[in-house]
Amino acid sequence: SSPAPALLDWENQNAPRGWNSWSSNPKSKIGARQKEGRNNSGVAYIGDSQGNASIIQSLTVSAEQRFLVTGWVKGQGSGNITVGYRFQDEKRRWSSNRSQEGSLLLDASETTDWQPVAFHITVPEACTNLILMLGANNQDKEGLAFFDDFVLNKLD
Repeated sequence: SSPAPALLDWENQNAPRGWNSWSSNPKSKIGARQKEGRNNSGVAYIGDSQGNASIIQSLTVSAEQRFLVTGWVKGQGSGNITVGYRFQDEKRRWSSNRSQEGSLLLDASETTDWQPVAFHITVPEACTNLILMLGANNQDKEGLAFFDDFVLNKLD
């Protein structure tokens, strides 16, 4: 699957290479850090989100395709870590059927060691874009969410 074009309110200035970002708070810190990943590798992070912030990957997909998403998350301080996905149609409109979407929410203060994350996705009819979102919310200035080794594996 190839990357789909970014939406107008997404940015890539501070996002890790190949990703976009979005935040409800302009002071959110979003980016990549070297040597802080699970195996001393680079890692994506969100800090001081206060509201909501996401690191976003948009992929062009076809109905009925199946994927397995795997990755690792770790938190520090306040707030929540979120990993989720949504769908869009060919006109980049969000799917109206929210039951086709999925997300996980972890308390950052309880996720101070690397935790594995995995979920299965089946693309519904009339959807042409899969939006993977690595996020954080309600962080204070010391709050951090780290994301490492996220992979989207096509199962078909």
